[in-house]
Amino acid sequence: MLLTLQLLAQLSVTLALFYNENVSAEVGLPSPEGQPMSRISILHGGTWFMGGDGCRIGNPGNLVVTPIRSPTYSGEVMLDTQHAGRELCSWLSTIEKAHRVMVPAWQEEHLKRRSNTSFWNLYRRFKLWRRSVPKVEFEVEIVYLDLWNKDRYGHPLPWAVALFRYKCPTHEVGYGLWDHLDGEFFSLSTDPMSPTEVHLLLQPRPGYNQPLQVEASNWQYLSGFVSGKRRTD
Repeated sequence: MLLTLQLLAQLSVTLALFYNENVSAEVGLPSPEGQPMSRISILHGGTWFMGGDGCRIGNPGNLVVTPIRSPTYSGEVMLDTQHAGRELCSWLSTIEKAHRVMVPAWQEEHLKRRSNTSFWNLYRRFKLWRRSVPKVEFEVEIVYLDLWNKDRYGHPLPWAVALFRYKCPTHEVGYGLWDHLDGEFFSLSTDPMSPTEVHLLLQPRPGYNQPLQVEASNWQYLSGFVSGKRRTD
């Protein structure tokens, strides 16, 4: 294969929404073509927002969904784009705000440490001179990736399962001012120690929920995902 699973995982880790509250697909159903993994990526502050169509996360604009099993004979899986996405966007914004609240305290502590450093301690003075305010960051751990998803209800929908947690600045850089946020992760569970797995629809394109030929080859699916075009021959 011209593009390895690892490369596609790196390209697809950040997360988009389109205009249906519920669409149908086989997202959420593990397949033999899926890949369990543990891959960490960084989500930077301000790269998400909650719009009328749901929660968009990451610069590529990927989709947070909740698979809901349909009782219909076809076994169709419905994708809710509102509940988990709304909660995740709210959590990210809340933690970002809590992070930014501590910035003035960090700046004050930083100036104090610079002024208290001996003129002759050139190495420490240089380190403090180069140091800047820690930016808000989140770790996104991809625990499952499925790139094929061949079902008769929609286009191939590359999707992943991920965990979100706050990336606390080290004590050396953050002076311990963000330690109270250390260990914070996204959870919808009643158990505060249990993180919630989030289903991510990776960079869906317009028309992703339209019917697709089920006899298409794996290469057709991969080509369509990479180029954004669907072969009809």
